[in-house]
Amino acid sequence: MMRRRWRRASSIGGAALLAAALVSACAQTDLGTPCHLLRANNTEASPMPQHDVLQSGSGECAQFICASFDGASPVCTRPCAHEGDPCENGMVCRAALLTPQDLALAQQRMQGTDLDHNGVDDFQEWAAGLTDSLYCAPK
Repeated sequence: MMRRRWRRASSIGGAALLAAALVSACAQTDLGTPCHLLRANNTEASPMPQHDVLQSGSGECAQFICASFDGASPVCTRPCAHEGDPCENGMVCRAALLTPQDLALAQQRMQGTDLDHNGVDDFQEWAAGLTDSLYCAPK
């Protein structure tokens, strides 16, 4: 009888440990991990000093954005809500490429147009899938 109770408690404890491990694994992020900026021909692009470069669709990053801020080595990033807010992994929310106001103005002017008649909305084509202007960046 004592032996049976021990087994049952052990299996419950094992399930709890497994659940805790899964939650821990899901909570991890790749924010700030190195990634590669690629050109259209799949060759690696080098960051340019004092320039921000954002690339959406990067398979290396869970949030699908690889970025170089101010010419630094590219890292995985994600959009954030308020400039200056802290992000995970010691990063901070900041404007990249455009301020939120610049992005909103461009969207207002271009969205819904297709001046080159290729069937793609001009704003989506211009923004290349990046519809946010604030991203987590190294401090």
